[in-house]
This record gives sequence, C-alpha cells and structure tokens, in this order.
Amino acid sequence: MNSYEPKSKRVRKNWIQMDALHTGIGWTLDDLEKPQILVDDAYGESHPGSKHLSKLSEQASIGIWEKGGRPARFTVTDLCDGWAQGHDGMNYILASREFICNMIELHASVIPWDGMILVAGCDKSVPAHLMAASRINIPTVFIPGGSMRISPNMELV
Repeated sequence: MNSYEPKSKRVRKNWIQMDALHTGIGWTLDDLEKPQILVDDAYGESHPGSKHLSKLSEQASIGIWEKGGRPARFTVTDLCDGWAQGHDGMNYILASREFICNMIELHASVIPWDGMILVAGCDKSVPAHLMAASRINIPTVFIPGGSMRISPNMELV
C-alpha cells in the first residue's frame, strides 16, 4: 500500500484556512483534492527571450489539467542585458538573477505545492529557475523557452 500523502493535503489538515484562500480565487472543492502544481515562468514584455513564455506555461497548465492536477500560475519576469548596457542599469542585471530565484523560492515555499513546473528562456532566468529548483524539495520539471525568434523585418547580413 502506498503511504505517500501529497504535501498540499498534509498541510490542509492542520490549516483549513488554505481551503478558503483557494476557493476565494475560484478553486473548486474538487480542485482541492487534486495534486496542486505551481507553474512559474519568466514571462514579460521586457525582451524577445521572455515574451513567449506565457504561452508555454499555459500549455503546461493545460497538461496538468488533462492529467488530473490543479495548476496555479505565477510569474517573475526577467530583465535583458541588452537594455541595461551603457548606463547604471547594468549594475542590476546580475543581482536580478538572485531576485528571480528568491521569488520562485517564495512562491514554492509559502504555499504547499505537490510539484512545480518552471519555464524560462534567457541567460538570467534559466540559471535563476534552476537555482530555485535546487533549493526546493518538490518534484520539478524545467521547460526551456528555446531560442529567440528573429523579427521578420530584420535582414541577416
């Protein structure tokens, strides 16, 4: 007999307030019985490496629903080195990696998730997401965002 009990169910037994918080944002009572999966991405309109990530996390969420789980999406966007070059903004880029990692760790630690999917696609967000995955002791899948698309208006020389 399998004695594993998902983390979300263990915590709910001691802190029923969580049910009210979930249902207050639209979760159903049936959702509370499903595996609860955090989907955290680096979506943002800050650069081409993050603009498409919301679509990837949406597809991951659909997959979670299809397999009987309940996804919840969070976002901590990353910043682009390209925007930061040539002025004081470049002093913040490397520090943003640690900030992203810390925020994902907060998202994953404050609420008792049963698993996590991380979606990132840039040289700051990918390491940040992997660092967060190494800090958090829950099953995790990392989805790389792929390479940036070249604008159709751009000529290659």
